[in-house]
Amino acid sequence: MIDTSCFKAFESAAKTLNFTEAASKVAMTQSGISQHIAKLEKDLGVNLFIRVGKKVHLSEAGRKLLNFIEKHHDEVDKLREELNREKTELEGIVKYSMPESCLLSPHFSLLLKDKARNFPGVGLSVFLNHSEEVIRQVLGYESDFGFVTKYLPNEELSYEDFCDEEYVLITPKNLKDLKSSSWISYPGFEDISKKWLQDQKGLVKGLPPFRFTGETNGLKAVLLMVANGMGITVLPRHCVETFENSKDIRIVNADFKTSKNRIYIVKLSHHQLPARVSTVIKVFREMKKG
Repeated sequence: MIDTSCFKAFESAAKTLNFTEAASKVAMTQSGISQHIAKLEKDLGVNLFIRVGKKVHLSEAGRKLLNFIEKHHDEVDKLREELNREKTELEGIVKYSMPESCLLSPHFSLLLKDKARNFPGVGLSVFLNHSEEVIRQVLGYESDFGFVTKYLPNEELSYEDFCDEEYVLITPKNLKDLKSSSWISYPGFEDISKKWLQDQKGLVKGLPPFRFTGETNGLKAVLLMVANGMGITVLPRHCVETFENSKDIRIVNADFKTSKNRIYIVKLSHHQLPARVSTVIKVFREMKKG
């Protein structure tokens, strides 16, 4: 490893070839200059200066290091410019994750319309995942932020209330015997059904045990299975109401209590977001107010 904190002393000495003058230029003592150079020589295993009589000259290794440091300054400047530009410019890709049920809500369409009008230079990269995977992606910097259906405490994350979604039991339209039915599962079903059952507080005697006749990773496929008599399931109400074959599905309201769950926006708690990301989150906040 090279101690980059020694670069300033070496660069001053390399350009002046006089340790006293070098120390004056960078507000250090001459012994401080010598110590920094000795540290670099130890790290690199080479001599950076050659003494000829009373004069000091750069060695070949010293010239290469000086060239490296100048390029390093250029790269740091480019990085700083790029980061500063990201803070203010509405360009680039915003990456965020959410459960598929959030994609079927009105919020995604509203975001697309707002983007087309107000920040067309911003692209979207949207990942559909269950809440645990959304959190993993945010923590791993794979997503700039995400939507989750449950709160999992973590000191590196901040959660912001976004909205509530209602969970409903759905069956085929002409189902006659609910208790003899089987269930259809999908990613996130375990959490959603658990929350729904907790809210019923004993009103589940007429429900069948959890035996499954269908499983899929897409909500549209779940709805098609129910519509075609394959089984029953619990889903967010808005997913059912936007389904094109909703006439073949029945939402069972009469025998059960309303079940709602909080949706959160999750992001890293100590990470400054680029302007493009904070702008997208702001659009969602405005939807919440509306």
